Amino acid sequence: MIKHFRWTNIQVPMVTRRTLEVVKASFPTLKVGKEAFTDRAPMRSQTLPKVVSTLTTFAKPGYCAPMEDVDAAGLDFWSFVALANRRLAQEYGFRHQLATEVLLTLNRASDLVTYDLEAAVHRPRGRSWSAFRLLFVVWLAGPLEPTSAARLTGMSRAAVSNLVKTLVAEGMLDRAPDERDGRSVRLSLTEAGQEEMVSVFREHNEREFGWTNALTETEQRILVMLLGKLITSRAEFGTRSRK
Repeated sequence: MIKHFRWTNIQVPMVTRRTLEVVKASFPTLKVGKEAFTDRAPMRSQTLPKVVSTLTTFAKPGYCAPMEDVDAAGLDFWSFVALANRRLAQEYGFRHQLATEVLLTLNRASDLVTYDLEAAVHRPRGRSWSAFRLLFVVWLAGPLEPTSAARLTGMSRAAVSNLVKTLVAEGMLDRAPDERDGRSVRLSLTEAGQEEMVSVFREHNEREFGWTNALTETEQRILVMLLGKLITSRAEFGTRSRK
């Protein structure tokens, strides 16, 4: 398996004649002109762009450098993360491997838990994960406007609007004009919706406990604290959210 080699991602603190000779020997198909070599004292990092530019000029178009052989069938999630971080650092020069590992792990955990809860608890009842999230918010915070429901569920207003239509038609939600603002509506659970949520959440909560029971109570509180810190820090670099 081969991958295009990107010279512009090389990170070398010092470049000498020997360094370039090693590069040439390591990559036989790479054509390097005499001007790429120097007999002077080692060049500091300030001159590296010139060397990289020269190497790029003489590099054969479409050149591919060999990368480590990978048995994809033998990879699990953790060995893939290790492989990804190693390649991102060594081949491409990316610096924030721990950030990649944190968010890959966070997304993986979220996907696993969400899929399990939906498949084990909600799909058998004919509900999607999104429908449960909306019903859950309206159940415990309603009556409330669709805009507030979107903000609390983390869904877009359009997604909430479409779900509301379905759940109203199924008799789970009631949509009534807002007494304070006739242009808006307020969502609340019907009696059938209330009964369903009490019933389904009993099973849902036991499933939640099964997942979190791998951690001590203290570990769970620390995890919540750390995730809260991660979520609240997003405003510092202008993250995007659903509209």
